Amino acid sequence: MGDLGENTDLVSQIAGFTSLRDVDLLELSLLKSIYAIVNPIQVSLLALDNQNIILKQVDYSSLKHGTITSKVKASKELLSACELLDSMPTDYYTVNLDNHALTLFLLSHTRKVAQYITIESNSFGVSKSNSQQIMGMLRIYRNFKQLLLESQTDELTGLSNRKAFDEVIKKIHDSVLPTPEKFDNEKRQEASDNALWLAMVDIDHFKKINDQHGHLMGDEVLMRIAQTIRASLRENDMLFRYGGEEFTLIFSAADSDEASSILHRSMNAVRNINIAQVGKISVSIGVVKMERNVFHMTLVEHADKALYKSKDDGRDRVTFFNSDDFTKTDAATNSDCELF
Repeated sequence: MGDLGENTDLVSQIAGFTSLRDVDLLELSLLKSIYAIVNPIQVSLLALDNQNIILKQVDYSSLKHGTITSKVKASKELLSACELLDSMPTDYYTVNLDNHALTLFLLSHTRKVAQYITIESNSFGVSKSNSQQIMGMLRIYRNFKQLLLESQTDELTGLSNRKAFDEVIKKIHDSVLPTPEKFDNEKRQEASDNALWLAMVDIDHFKKINDQHGHLMGDEVLMRIAQTIRASLRENDMLFRYGGEEFTLIFSAADSDEASSILHRSMNAVRNINIAQVGKISVSIGVVKMERNVFHMTLVEHADKALYKSKDDGRDRVTFFNSDDFTKTDAATNSDCELF
């Protein structure tokens, strides 16, 4: 009966984290599931780059329910344990430290980043039976995460798709953007330095490209533009294929001047694309500063209005959304409408 109860608990843990559709929540659920199996001091997921910098670390314990740290130097003890695990023909390794044991499991490994699960426990480490359960759970996690990422990836361009964008912008709006409360000077400056912007990007005259050169050439243009814009951006900038010939971009900039500089760099890169049959290629962009007191779908609408202003003004340009200007434009448009 004991084994049956343990198996039922394990199935419940697996069912819990495979029901999620968000990678961050999936990671946290995995840590909670491992914690429930081992009951350690702490369980963590960390991403380590080839410069020995921890890009991201998520901790879970009785006191830390998903605490995230980033951009910190890995300790000598951790690096030593990682190197030993990487050099051994095993999926996990335990090293005994001063007053506890550290067990590492390799979660994933690419040329630039390795991900590990680390478990701090008493001096005995993680038992063999628990380690086998954890390894089975990690295999399920890897497979499910791959399916999740594929469902959020545009097949043609390799960018994150509209589904991923909708989830990301809601998460950023609800969890990342500062609330409109009063800051002291230091916090106000920090919020300004980390301001987030939403841009809508549209390929100019794309229908004409499809009509004159066919959809295969249209696909080639889409792929080249996606690759070019992605290469012009910084590592933390987020580019999505929104649909058709439209892309969305979420990025940080201290002010509109810096935001404009980032977007013009991408525009210039697109102008330099050379596809002989097509000729000149350009994009139009609308951009809005993301604020917590504006509903996230309203932010998309504002960026879209700014995009169409760029189109109306001749294309191949950036337009920033200004609520006063667009309110006047909407009022003028409405006054011209004949109701009867």
